This record gives sequence, C-alpha cells and structure tokens, in this order.
Amino acid sequence: MEYPMEGEGMHYEGNCIRPPSEAYSILLQVTLGCSHNKCAFCGTYKDKRFQIKDDKIILSDILFASKYMKRQDRVFLMDGDALIIPQKRLMWILDRIKEHLPWVKRVGAYANTKSIKMKSPEELKELLSRLILRNPSTSDPRLLDVLGELRQQIDVYDDHLLDLIEQRMKVAETIGKYKKENNITILQSTRWDEIMNKVMPRGIAKGLSREMIDTIFKAIHQESINHQMKIMNNGLRIESVKK
Repeated sequence: MEYPMEGEGMHYEGNCIRPPSEAYSILLQVTLGCSHNKCAFCGTYKDKRFQIKDDKIILSDILFASKYMKRQDRVFLMDGDALIIPQKRLMWILDRIKEHLPWVKRVGAYANTKSIKMKSPEELKELLSRLILRNPSTSDPRLLDVLGELRQQIDVYDDHLLDLIEQRMKVAETIGKYKKENNITILQSTRWDEIMNKVMPRGIAKGLSREMIDTIFKAIHQESINHQMKIMNNGLRIESVKK
C-alpha cells in the first residue's frame, strides 16, 4: 500500500466519544458511528451512518500519531463498535499500530455483544495473542541491577547536560554584556534561524524528533534571552520576554 501523507492531521468526523479512562490516549477513529445504533438510551451516534473508515485514512492517522503523539502510550479505537471490523482488517490495523507506534502499551475499543459473538473462538484467540502485558515494575534482582546501572548512566549524562547548559548561559551572559556596552538589541531573529537551520537536520539525523529539538532549543534560547535581559536591566530578571 502506498503510504499517505501524515501531515494532514487526524481525520475525525462528527462528535468523538471516548471513556474517561482514555482521556490521555491516542484516539484513532476507525469506524463512524455504531453498527447497532438502536439503543433507546443512547443518542450518541444518531447523526452518523455506520461505516468502516478507509484503510488509507486510518494509516494516515497512525502515521500522524507516530510523529506528533509520542507521549501517549495507549490507543483507543473509535467510534462505537470497532470490534465489528472484519478480522483481517482489524488485525491489519493492530499490526500498523505495532509497526508505527511501538511505544504503545494498550489498545482499547468499545464492543457490543453482537460484534463479539460474530468473532469465532479462533479469531478472539488471535486478538488476545496480540496483547502484550507489561508490568509497571519488577522485583527480579537481575533486572533491577541492569536497570540500576543504566539509570546511573542516564544520571551521569543528565549532569553533563546541566554542566553544558551552564557553560552556554555563561557565554550568553558575556554576549549580553557586549550587547549592552555597544547598544545592540538582545533579540536577533536571524541568529535564531541560523541555530535552528543547523541543529534541526543534525538532530533528526541522530534519531531525535523534530518536536523535541524544537522544544529544547526554544527553551534554551529563551533562557539565554532571560540571562541577557538580566544584564541589560542591571540584575533585574525579566521572564516574560518572547522571541
């Protein structure tokens, strides 16, 4: 299948309903409405005619989520009855989620009795076989030792990062003093563009996401501005300066 562009955003249609427990999940709309849609107490999907969404649209949404929703580790399949999707297509969706969202720990969905009864025991077993249960913690001494060593390495790198940022801020302060002495404005938009044009491709080449690179360097750049503003204002720190 030809991969669609993932930059279009999520293709949501109509009102989207999810359980409270899925508030922080990736909401993947794989069907429109409910296959039953005759419950007297429920008017949620009365404005939608039930249909299963096109595979290209579903894949496009998965690709979009893979780029912009890396903080969510759960997926909820909407709308009202995702389990009604034929087994082959449903397994294809789960495989694409596993392929493009490898950090996802759980996939949830609404299902009614009819859709469950339509699945054979073998199909239900196949669905269950795709579920991976991950423990939130472990008591295995061997695993704890390995995790402890790896976390110690992360602690060392975190210390290095803080040291490097401190050194960068000292250089920024020196630049701030020079700007003050020579009556030069703090904000230099061309410098920001120069930084991002340099670090963005390098960061992406190292496997970092565009979102993370942008967030980190915006924060560092703003902190540099804050340090320079403190110098410009004779020690009075002003936090509200924006690029």
